[in-house]
Amino acid sequence: PTQPAVASCAEHSGPDGAPVIFVGTAEAERRGYTRLKVDEVLAGPDLGHEVWVLSGQEQPPWPLSMFSTVHGSVDADFALGNRYLVGANRSFATNACQVSSVDVGASHSGARKPVENGVGGADGPLGPLGQTLWVAGIVGLLAAIVRLLQRFRGRGTDASSRQ
Repeated sequence: PTQPAVASCAEHSGPDGAPVIFVGTAEAERRGYTRLKVDEVLAGPDLGHEVWVLSGQEQPPWPLSMFSTVHGSVDADFALGNRYLVGANRSFATNACQVSSVDVGASHSGARKPVENGVGGADGPLGPLGQTLWVAGIVGLLAAIVRLLQRFRGRGTDASSRQ
């Protein structure tokens, strides 16, 4: 079998030049998205206290995620609890070439603080409870359709047997 290609970042790549740049601490990861606690905003819109970024390839929802996962060679690999300087596009997607580690005490001149009603980033994926309710709703809908079809067939059979 062939090995997957390994991409590398261009020299001098990083968050500079990205439309959204901020410093944040990785708090959670779910299905290709990472939630970061925003410490400072360096460029772009005012951000909320927490922001979701698409840090890799969007993963399929459960239960499909049990059978299929997608990974790219430049997916950003955030370690929970670590602080990062993040460059992202306007849709809040990023990659390993636009992320760098930042020391805990470091601050940047001209940085803004997050605001209460700031932008929350990408639409984060459903959590485990949301996914479970979504799947339960689909299963319930399918069960209702099957039940209606059974009733419909039962009425048709009863009418033809009376003749």
